[in-house]
Amino acid sequence: MRVPGDVYRKSESPFPKESTELSYPEGFLKRKVATTGWIGIEGIKVTISTSIAGWHVGLKPCGPDGFLVWFGSLCLGLIDMPTQAFKPADRRAD
Repeated sequence: MRVPGDVYRKSESPFPKESTELSYPEGFLKRKVATTGWIGIEGIKVTISTSIAGWHVGLKPCGPDGFLVWFGSLCLGLIDMPTQAFKPADRRAD
């Protein structure tokens, strides 16, 4: 039986050191996610996720007190400005 070390080969393609720039529609605010996972919006810091640190997210205004947070075409959740909290999108399959 072969083990992973027997078949592994280092990729010849270099992994990009910089994040690819994501674009968002007109009307979205764009924020870069810090290494700590937070973004700044209207003078506050809101933690989104460290897994996308260095990437830009799009913020779509949602009602008078919120922003939908988008990572490319994926809606991550909602920032509720009165509570200054990020609420992840529900990913349950019904």
